[in-house]
Amino acid sequence: MFGKDQAKADLVAYTRLVVRSVQGCITLTDQQRQGLGITIRANPTRIAKPEGKPYLGVLAMKGRRLKLSAHEGGTARRGKPDRVAGMNVYYVIAEQLPEGPDDWALLTRSSWARCDVTLPAAVTPGKTVWLAAQWFNPRSQAGPVGTAIAVTVGAVGVRFKSSAAWTARYRPRGVPSRVTASQRMRGTGRRVRRIARR
Repeated sequence: MFGKDQAKADLVAYTRLVVRSVQGCITLTDQQRQGLGITIRANPTRIAKPEGKPYLGVLAMKGRRLKLSAHEGGTARRGKPDRVAGMNVYYVIAEQLPEGPDDWALLTRSSWARCDVTLPAAVTPGKTVWLAAQWFNPRSQAGPVGTAIAVTVGAVGVRFKSSAAWTARYRPRGVPSRVTASQRMRGTGRRVRRIARR
């Protein structure tokens, strides 16, 4: 049995070598390869540039560190669109949105729709930074830039806006941005004790 299995393995290896040689022959047509029983290779589909524009949002901020999230504009779907490898995030320090792209600089290049970034040291409290993003495909071809948003770094909270409309978000000092599971459990326990005392 060992000799039979070895002979079969040698035959398979030799057949694959012959098939690779036939596949690489430029004088053969697909009809001739099909007549020989060889699988016809499919022509690879070129991945086009991303057509959609990412909508950029700020999830959290601490000092000059931001947690950004992007999704396809006009849809509620989270994450990157199909055939998209990542996003480029650009920034510019200005009170008003610049008209041209000359003043913009690359802040980060991420393969995820969510990323953490650190603003430059020149961004002191009270200054405004505009952020914008664009998708890129696996061939590093970038699509159009999405709507820019402005982030104003403050001493207490974060105030940010988009180029289309203002959006404000404020959190008092000392109040956590999210409630953890242990905090929820402690709150539930306090409610149970209050009910028991009644």
